[in-house]
Amino acid sequence: MNFLRTKILDDSSLLEIKKLISCCSESQWETGLKTFKGVSQTKNNLELSNPYITGKIFDITQECLKKSVEFNEYAFPKDVDNILITKTVKGGYYHPHTDIGFNGHLSTTIFLNDPEDYSGGELCFYVDGDEKKIKLKSGYSITYPTGIPHRVNEVTSGERLALVFWTRSLFKDPIMREICSELSSIKFGSDEEQFVQPFPDFEKVVSQNSFKLTNVINKLIRTYGDI
Repeated sequence: MNFLRTKILDDSSLLEIKKLISCCSESQWETGLKTFKGVSQTKNNLELSNPYITGKIFDITQECLKKSVEFNEYAFPKDVDNILITKTVKGGYYHPHTDIGFNGHLSTTIFLNDPEDYSGGELCFYVDGDEKKIKLKSGYSITYPTGIPHRVNEVTSGERLALVFWTRSLFKDPIMREICSELSSIKFGSDEEQFVQPFPDFEKVVSQNSFKLTNVINKLIRTYGDI
């Protein structure tokens, strides 16, 4: 299963988001059950309900996403939506579930505080009969195909802060998305000469494998992407 782990929030953006969250009163955190359609016992967390603060955080995150080559070459995003800021305190959890299909093709969780700030609270995935546990440093994210069964283990001390959003990709077909992602990784792993002069030679540029790969990816986007 193809997951992406990468740092999305730079240090200054992360600090700004934390400052915004710290300005919110307890009354602005509502039960996460308001955004969950299912068995009430499945979810025990809090979600930020202040639309102004959530919107500011969404704008900051969007700017960071634009700069993330890894995310863009993995997700090929058409649009990003449905941002949630979640807080899970001691005793909180999110039992096994899958995200609804209307959310999009890919789900992303960005960890907003460090693993040392809380005990438990691992993000767990059930893949091919095995459980995989994820607990990353603040600013780092995990992106995965929406629909994979997952849960958040009970927080036994401290509090877990996370930012969650969903992405609709240009490629509805996950195989096509993975093919383009792999082509991109080959392109960025190339050690070919980078032409920095104002007017590089045409023949040298178009003969490079990185140029050819970029052209192939763009052809696939034009042919199979939802543009």
